[in-house]
Amino acid sequence: MKEKDARYLVVSTDTKEIVGFLYFQFSTEMDMKDVEYPVFYIMEIQLVQKVRNLGIGRRLMNIGEQWSKKYKMERLMLTVFLKNKDAIKFYEKLGFKPDEISPSQCLSSEEAKEYDYEIMSKFVE
Repeated sequence: MKEKDARYLVVSTDTKEIVGFLYFQFSTEMDMKDVEYPVFYIMEIQLVQKVRNLGIGRRLMNIGEQWSKKYKMERLMLTVFLKNKDAIKFYEKLGFKPDEISPSQCLSSEEAKEYDYEIMSKFVE
């Protein structure tokens, strides 16, 4: 939480109980041609169980997308563990797809098996 580029959007109840957050950074990535581009990198999104499936996660992600547009980011990006099927479905519903730099996209299927994560991205429109 003390990383200098860390940014947090925190969700709390009327009683000030923290029930979730979006941890992100304004950063840059490189594509497969070594071209650097600006990204809104979602490092983590967390919601306590009792507030899941209420649209809060979608709202946090929408705010991230709005800020990506405002600050002229080219993509939203995130990393998700392959075993986290619910998160992958959630991100896909929001328009995220495996990024070209994700192991599943830039390595052979045999080599990609060694990795337990997917890098997903969504172009900012």
